[in-house]
Amino acid sequence: MSRQDREAYLAGRQAFERGDVERALSKLESVLDRCPSYADVHYMVGLLYERKGKLERAAASLERAVEINRATPKPPSPCRPSTSDAASSNALDNSPNNCRRTP
Repeated sequence: MSRQDREAYLAGRQAFERGDVERALSKLESVLDRCPSYADVHYMVGLLYERKGKLERAAASLERAVEINRATPKPPSPCRPSTSDAASSNALDNSPNNCRRTP
């Protein structure tokens, strides 16, 4: 993401949080024009269209956010080490920041 896109994203997110629908849509859609694979931007755009009553556009944006999230590999959770990775499990047990695990 370029600096310009990052600035547009941040301005769009701030407008979204303030409830400024038109400014948020303008900024976030400009991000999607250049960076169409950001699920969180599609999600916010979907919510904004829902607020405007444009339900078909809202549904399309929200569905795209879900598609992107499904396709994005998730990193392993440090709270749930693989049972085949004993070294990782031991490292977590000895870590001062380890997650609480249930037996």
